[in-house]
Amino acid sequence: MSDMTDQDLSEVSYTRHAAFWINGNVPVEQQSEVSGAIQEFFYPHFRDYIHANPSNRENIRLAIEKYLYEEDPMGICLKDAKNVDEYRPEADLIAWLLLTGSLNPKTLWALWILQFHEGISPYKGEQDPKILAMIESLNQIYIASKSKDFR
Repeated sequence: MSDMTDQDLSEVSYTRHAAFWINGNVPVEQQSEVSGAIQEFFYPHFRDYIHANPSNRENIRLAIEKYLYEEDPMGICLKDAKNVDEYRPEADLIAWLLLTGSLNPKTLWALWILQFHEGISPYKGEQDPKILAMIESLNQIYIASKSKDFR
């Protein structure tokens, strides 16, 4: 293992997914670059978004976390660790999109690019069959969350 200095770490770029898990703030200039077109499309959907684990979306977020853990689209979950919250930032963003009626193939595709980076996203476009299947599953989770029996 190499000896990393603070200067070396200041030159590292972090995905937004990784930055979520880092203690403290990751400067914007250290976040991986995402095209302006993706940002311009995606950010307006989060105009009133507040990330503070609000109770009004916690149940649906937890269900989405479990679903994403099982699907593991990025291949980052350690199944032995049972770390079902690995996709917490993405689950919260998806919950917001569902609750605001903004979840569609393009917003979901853009979310993965924004959170991870286009070069490593498992989805190659908004019409990727895996995106369309995920939309269907997420909509089913949302419908189930509205029922009295949802846990």
